[in-house]
Amino acid sequence: MAGGIGGSAASSVAGAYAAGLAAGMRPTYEQIILAALAGEEAVSGRHLDNIAPITLGGLVLSRSIEPLDVIKLPVPEHWRVVLARPNARVETKKARAILPNEWDLASWTQQMANTAALIHAFATADGALARRALDDLYAEPRRASLIPNFDAIKRAALDAGAFGCSISGSGPTVFAIAENEGVAKKCATAMQHAFGDVASTQYAGPIAKKGVR
Repeated sequence: MAGGIGGSAASSVAGAYAAGLAAGMRPTYEQIILAALAGEEAVSGRHLDNIAPITLGGLVLSRSIEPLDVIKLPVPEHWRVVLARPNARVETKKARAILPNEWDLASWTQQMANTAALIHAFATADGALARRALDDLYAEPRRASLIPNFDAIKRAALDAGAFGCSISGSGPTVFAIAENEGVAKKCATAMQHAFGDVASTQYAGPIAKKGVR
């Protein structure tokens, strides 16, 4: 349970929820998030990736930590997520260290436009818009070289019908979003094949609607 799919955050959320139940309480989402945040902070810093979506389920916007402000966003019922993970390791600290602390205004503005458009695409099940908007201009170009055959994997996913494909977290897992189960399975097979001689695993399935339970 590692490789850019929120393993440490999942452990923090599960531990916080289990501790609450063991103490005889039904912890609220806010209590779970804040407790998990303390655990995650010791591992990878004080941020809500991926604590908020693991707690609430699905797609979540983390607007603020203090005060806590997280918003659960709509997800199309039939859309699917695809994960392809090579037998390789990417250190989160190293992956973060190669990202610039400052970015030019034009690139930042375009990235914000992409983010807003992607949220709207999920809210309205607009696959064509998702295809245009799922474009990471910040982290992907700088981290792609850390993942074996990344360019070939992304091309394979898009050729197989994915709306978009990019790096999951800090990697090395690569994710894609597909319109339905059939396309997702086709993408998963194509992405795994594109890893070539690098051993890998793949998964295709629904986007979780429920969070911690």
